[in-house]
Amino acid sequence: MVKRLLLISGAFALILLIGVAVVGLLATRPITVPAPTPTPIASPRASPPSGFATPVPAATPIPGATVQRPVVFDLAIEQTRSPDASVLLSARVRVFLRAELYNLGDTAAHNVRVETRARVGEGYVPLDGQPAFLVTIGTVGARQASVRDVSFELRMSLSQGRRAQAEGIIFEVVVFSDERTQSFPPMRCSENECTGP
Repeated sequence: MVKRLLLISGAFALILLIGVAVVGLLATRPITVPAPTPTPIASPRASPPSGFATPVPAATPIPGATVQRPVVFDLAIEQTRSPDASVLLSARVRVFLRAELYNLGDTAAHNVRVETRARVGEGYVPLDGQPAFLVTIGTVGARQASVRDVSFELRMSLSQGRRAQAEGIIFEVVVFSDERTQSFPPMRCSENECTGP
């Protein structure tokens, strides 16, 4: 029985040694992969087909020239006066906000208008009797700000007033100009503060 175990373990060791030697030989042999043959690309036409404009070459940057940043807006809003909590349960609430609109770009923004919508839950609430409150600002210079104190009345149902008192009022703001239209993340205003953009 001992001879048999020795014979089996010897055979196993021999098979293991042969396997290691074969793997070692394969690992040291270089593997050659044939290089891909390039596929010729057809040359473009000398002139574009009829009805198409002549291609314009890419602009080459001028050394020393600075790239101007386009008009980009940033917005800061704060509540200047908190509505009375008991008023939120009535049909009308006056909101007072100070909005600072910044033009972070290197060029002026022209015909700037700010549109604000309000919602409580999923339902929109009229602002001064209109679906949206629009403030016309005009021109905001490059890297300049425009500050506006605004006030508008929200007209809500009793259930919307209760929900506004519990969850706050969501304001959605979109800024329009000749150069850009930009939406801001929704802002939530409660009795004490506005959190948002």
